[in-house]
Amino acid sequence: MGLPVPGLLFGYEEALGYLVDPSVVRDKDGISAALSLLSLASDLAAAGSSIAGQLDAFAAEFGAFASGQVATRVDDLSRIGEIMGSLRSAPPSSLGGLEVRTVTDYVEGVEGFLPSDILRYDLTGDARVIVRPSGTEPKVKVYIDTVAETPAEAQRLVDALAESVRPLVS
Repeated sequence: MGLPVPGLLFGYEEALGYLVDPSVVRDKDGISAALSLLSLASDLAAAGSSIAGQLDAFAAEFGAFASGQVATRVDDLSRIGEIMGSLRSAPPSSLGGLEVRTVTDYVEGVEGFLPSDILRYDLTGDARVIVRPSGTEPKVKVYIDTVAETPAEAQRLVDALAESVRPLVS
């Protein structure tokens, strides 16, 4: 039996955790993820480094990444449609001081993705904001991803974007 996604080595799902080495453990599993992290820490220590050192090296080579989330709970489910409709009819031109370069609406399906009530905003500086209704709760969820030269700057961008998005999804 093959892998569910050819070539998949690692996966993550916000609510359910990490999938590490799906050829061995075929579902998200905290124990296998913890063992993989401990193995990595051991290998790095043997080489005179650490997890923190490796993260710093990645940030120096690829940039520092940070993610965040904003969730707005609603009492009336029709409010979710109103929020998504408002974002579609009047998309923001900037968020958190960053220009919105492109808006992708997945309502008709995009690039092989099935139709879904998702809006994606690609911003200057390689940041993105994704807005969608929760599939399990009466909420609108916003996912924020940024990259910057330092972890502190990446987190500052996440915080600024979160503050600018809150009024749009309230």
